[in-house]
Parts: sequence; C-alpha cells; structure tokens
Amino acid sequence: MNLIRFSMSLYPRHPNRWREEPYYSDIKAMALTGYRVDSGQHYKTMVDVGDKCWVILTHRDVESPTFGMITFVGNDHVEWFDADSREEAAEMMRAAQEARDRGQPFLPPSHTRFSEQPGNPDSVPPAE
Repeated sequence: MNLIRFSMSLYPRHPNRWREEPYYSDIKAMALTGYRVDSGQHYKTMVDVGDKCWVILTHRDVESPTFGMITFVGNDHVEWFDADSREEAAEMMRAAQEARDRGQPFLPPSHTRFSEQPGNPDSVPPAE
C-alpha cells in the first residue's frame, strides 16, 4: 500500500493557528481517517509552517521527524517510532507487517516511542 502525504501549509504570521479549535480537532480526525484507510486511501497528515514540519498522530504530534515508522499501538491510537536510518525504518515496517499478519501487536523493543518534543503539549506519553 502506498503512503501519501497530506500536507497543510500555513501562514508564518499565524504559526500556531492549526492548534486552535476547530482546526485542531479536524486535523486530528483527518489523521485518524488516513491511518485507518476509512477513505479508501492510506495517507499521513502533516502540517508545515515555514521551515518546520509536524507529523500528526492521533494522540500527539511529532516535530520534524527524520526516519521512523507509524503504527497502531491501540484502538485508534497510532504512534511514531524513531529509527536511526532509512534501512532501520524499513526493517521496523517489515516486522510490523509480519506482526499484523500474525494478528499480534508490534512495538519495537529497542526504540523509544516518546521522544521529547520541545514546545509540543502532546509530547507527554499517555499513561500505560
């Protein structure tokens, strides 16, 4: 399945407008729809403001990710997992697909999923 980037570019004069309601709830809903493939198309939702970029997840936003993967870790809860390289990200994606094929959850054992995101109120990990 191909992954399409659904991106929104915003005016630098109002860099945080996307975090305000009603926009933020709509952006989060779009993100979940893309991850679930409800629309028939799989996409990830991103917000670009100037030279900054955020991947929008269901429970937090990840600023300027380089390498990694996104996968479901619970009902309607997707998470970003950092990788050190494109190859490592590809290996994690293969392992995640194999786990899904077996009907099992996937959490990379050697990776943290809650990297601190300065200035991001959604970067606090949810209670386990």
